[in-house]
Amino acid sequence: MAWSRTALAAAPTSSDLVIGHETAAALGVRLVFTERVEGAMALRRSFTVAPGERALVVENVVTTGGSALEVAELLRAAGAEVAGLATIVDRLPEGAVLPLPYHALARVAAETWEAGDCPACGSGAGPEAPGSRRGVHQAGR
Repeated sequence: MAWSRTALAAAPTSSDLVIGHETAAALGVRLVFTERVEGAMALRRSFTVAPGERALVVENVVTTGGSALEVAELLRAAGAEVAGLATIVDRLPEGAVLPLPYHALARVAAETWEAGDCPACGSGAGPEAPGSRRGVHQAGR
């Protein structure tokens, strides 16, 4: 497997810690995770990446790939080599291609619409916003 020389697994958010931990354990490598600081992903909590380390980004669900690609860029900026992205569930739009090696255990088709064409919006139910950057708005919460 292309990931056999991986030195670390990187989880984009704390919600990816379980899959990140288990992937790191299976590969026999360490785990780092990132957090958003003023809207941008950052390594915190004494996590560091050494120049030349080979990293695998690991996420529970990839919906747009935005968070994973942001983490990949953060790791590259620190001098790491990004081996690829692994996820449990791939929810990318049909035909989407990420600019790094990518592996998913399952593919789930997720319909998307432009805001004006959204059936839930038209019915007054409101849209769901999956992913770590947005939450579903629920009245009373």
